[in-house]
Amino acid sequence: MLTAILSTIEGLTEDEQKHYVRKDGKYVLDVKPVEGFELADVQGLRNTVKTLRAEKEDLNNSISIYKDIDPTRAREAMAKVKMIEDGEYEFDKDEAFTKALESERKKMAEKHVGEIEPLKNENNSLRGQLEKIFVDNVAMEAITKRDPNANTRLLLPHLKSRLKAEEFEPAKFRTVVMDVNGQKDIDGQGQPISIDSLVDEMVETFPEAFSGHGSSGIGDNGDSNKSGNGGVTIIPKSNQDAMNNNLEAIASGKAQVDVDS
Repeated sequence: MLTAILSTIEGLTEDEQKHYVRKDGKYVLDVKPVEGFELADVQGLRNTVKTLRAEKEDLNNSISIYKDIDPTRAREAMAKVKMIEDGEYEFDKDEAFTKALESERKKMAEKHVGEIEPLKNENNSLRGQLEKIFVDNVAMEAITKRDPNANTRLLLPHLKSRLKAEEFEPAKFRTVVMDVNGQKDIDGQGQPISIDSLVDEMVETFPEAFSGHGSSGIGDNGDSNKSGNGGVTIIPKSNQDAMNNNLEAIASGKAQVDVDS
């Protein structure tokens, strides 16, 4: 039986040697292929197949990230990129680009609104707390400091309208007095008006609201629409028509509502 491959043909008969051909330093049995059968380097083929399979797997892995990309559109996009780099692309004439850009802008705007809205609500809440601390509480304290028996129901709206919480340093607030035009009120020396000075103005403007300066109005008992001390008209709370007809007088302090009647 002849061997498929030999390193040497020495020792073979002359007739046996005729069946071998030299190939790659070896002597390979020269067999004529018939109907698909032939002498082949099976191990070499196996190694080749193994190598090809590994290369195919690496190739598949490398192109998997591009599996959803349309080659035609990708080429068009690359062409646009090249034109942009060369300064030849006219964005305003690209309708698809304009729509996409507008869509992204809209998404960003909606996202921004969604993020900023809670902050605005929180800020409004904090602002309300600050107003109560630096306006409402300060106004009440200033009035009761001057006169514990003062008519705070009448005075508070007027005093609060002249006060404002000012942030003079980051996260630091103080109460300032404003004039009727919404500007910081100052005296003849150019100095800010103090809250005590503002209360002095209230004493002059609404003397009837302070004890010893006229009738406080609130809490006095009597008949409907009677005149109290100081010429202030007292309107019973139960007289709705009288209250409706004297809203301006009530607001100015010329009339007061008796909440107990």
